[in-house]
Amino acid sequence: MAPWTFLALMLAGRLMLDLHLHTMFHDRPDFHWARKGVLFSTKSLLAFDAWMLLIEQMGVLFVTFIKPITVVILHVFDVQVFLLPASYAIAFDEIKAIMFTH
Repeated sequence: MAPWTFLALMLAGRLMLDLHLHTMFHDRPDFHWARKGVLFSTKSLLAFDAWMLLIEQMGVLFVTFIKPITVVILHVFDVQVFLLPASYAIAFDEIKAIMFTH
């Protein structure tokens, strides 16, 4: 995968999150807090992507180097987001509480 494709996919994922927060999840303040309090802003991500692409074009293979590491880290994070709450629910027998909250 070309470095610009990788960076474009990262940015597209962020734009999808922003779109979901403005449409489907507009009434969930906890999601909006996570976006504002934890994640980098979309403008910062765009500037970072542009900077990384410029460095890559100059011959420093930074994006090429971090691609595999980033994919592994994001996959582990993605699994943990679903695994930890499910493990808690199973361990403390709160499956019904989670299933019927909404």
